[in-house]
Amino acid sequence: MAVGFFLMSKMTIHTTQLTAVYYIIALGLGMGIIMPTVTIAVQSAFPAEQRGVATSATQFFRSIGGTLGMTVLGVVFNSHSIRILESEFFPIFQQNPSLQAGPLGPMLDKARTDPHGLFNTLLSPEALGMIPLNLQQMLLPPLNTALADSLQLVFAVAMYVIIAGVLVSLALGDRKAEKQTEQSALEEAGITLFAEGMSVEGEIAAELVPDLIENRRLSGRSSEQS
Repeated sequence: MAVGFFLMSKMTIHTTQLTAVYYIIALGLGMGIIMPTVTIAVQSAFPAEQRGVATSATQFFRSIGGTLGMTVLGVVFNSHSIRILESEFFPIFQQNPSLQAGPLGPMLDKARTDPHGLFNTLLSPEALGMIPLNLQQMLLPPLNTALADSLQLVFAVAMYVIIAGVLVSLALGDRKAEKQTEQSALEEAGITLFAEGMSVEGEIAAELVPDLIENRRLSGRSSEQS
């Protein structure tokens, strides 16, 4: 993921679509590896009766993290875009007052707080079809530059977040999932009997549970041999 974000942070207005696809594939490979790994790591750290709650909590915090991350990156994108537009885009309209009096006037006022909306509107094929060619040559270069530079910063920030996650993971140590002991197998067998609605008490339970464990061991050995 860090490599993918690093490559995407180097994209410019001259980057080809095929190159961008390669970078996104690299990012997707990293995301595809880490998502199930984290889920399995959480599940292996809890006993069987708590894995449902642990898994749902993992998905919940993943959703919260995604929402918080998108909000932070959106703030970074808007603040950097406004800074570039203030220096390269808005001065064009100050030099041409007639543009401010036209339909672009209200859009420019909104762009000072929501540059993302300005990019979506002016860079859409429908809007470009209605803008004269000479005006496109004057407005599009600073818009494209602001969009590309802002995205570069967003991807760079995301890369640093991923690197911080790697460092946190290394600080956790090399802990591995513990093997199932006979006691944990006994407890899991009792849970299985209860889930199947079997009312077993006293000596009957003491007889059935070890048999169930032994059957599982035999089936596991036969599976390994096959």
